[in-house]
Parts: sequence; C-alpha cells; structure tokens
Amino acid sequence: MSQHTTSAPQRRRRCYIDRVLQGPLLAGLLLFELLLFIAALLLLQHNLTVAVEQQIYRAHQLPTSTLPMLVEELLWVGLWLIGINVVAIALMARLWSGMVRRVVNPLQHMLGAVAQLDLRPAEGMCAEHEVLQQADLWLRHERERCRQIHALVAQLDAETTADGLHTTLQAVRRLTSISANGKG
Repeated sequence: MSQHTTSAPQRRRRCYIDRVLQGPLLAGLLLFELLLFIAALLLLQHNLTVAVEQQIYRAHQLPTSTLPMLVEELLWVGLWLIGINVVAIALMARLWSGMVRRVVNPLQHMLGAVAQLDLRPAEGMCAEHEVLQQADLWLRHERERCRQIHALVAQLDAETTADGLHTTLQAVRRLTSISANGKG
C-alpha cells in the first residue's frame, strides 16, 4: 500500500470578491460609517457641553435623572447610531441586490436560451460585467463551433466516399469533444 504525498497543500482557488460590484459599495459604506461616527462624537460633545452649562450653577441640587449625564447622552447617541446603521444596511442590501440582479438576470436569460439550444445572440444584453463578457464570448465560440459542425455535415451526401466520411466524422468528433480542462 503506497501513500501519495503532495509537497504543496491543495487549496481552493475560488475568489468570491468582485471589485467591480463590491469596491464602490464597500468604500461608500466605510466613508458613511466614518462620517456617522464623527457626527455622533460631535453631537455627544455638543449635548454634554449644553448639559454641563445647564448644571454648572446647580451644584447643591439633587439630580433629576437616575442615570448620570454622560451615560444618558451615550445611550441616546448609541440608539441613534444603531437606528441609522440599520437603515443604512437595509439601503446597502437593496443596492447590492440590484447590482447582483443586473449581472445574474441576463446570465440566467442566456443560459435558459442555451438550455433550449438557442445560440442566437441575446437581444439588448449589454455585457458591462466581466462575467457577462465571458458568457458572451463563450456563446460566440459555441455558435461558431456549431456553424463549423453544420458546414461539415452539409458537405456529406449520398456519394461521399468512406475516406471522406471518416475524415468528416473525425472533424465532427474533434469539434464535439470536451477536453480535460472543460473547453471544446
């Protein structure tokens, strides 16, 4: 019994990060969060300044609130931050799904047509994303391959010799075979 060892560990090579879709969205979200944090700090500083101004000459009065002033202001600012973040995340999820739909819907339409053996170019499909460009390139390649097969089969007639039939059959097999890397 022999053991097979490899020198390098096997790794997946799939990358699920799409800089075209995720880049501007992530940059916008980070900028928004930074501005929101700065605004929250400024609001907290303003509210604490106002509260200190109101309480500066009331040193001997009992506090009207059970929570210290700082904790109360932090709670209010924290609630506002959470609320604004929930709205921002909902908006970003909507934008993200719209961006993904603009790529997936044309691709699904193209693959549905291919499943029906319709290799005609899709009407009105703009390949603005790399995935759509690659799918369109693959579709053109398949269309050309089918044209070549059609031309080879059209050359056959009842009087084709055995050698001619064998040559044509080899050419058709070459065009219809799938190699190990998945390309025809």
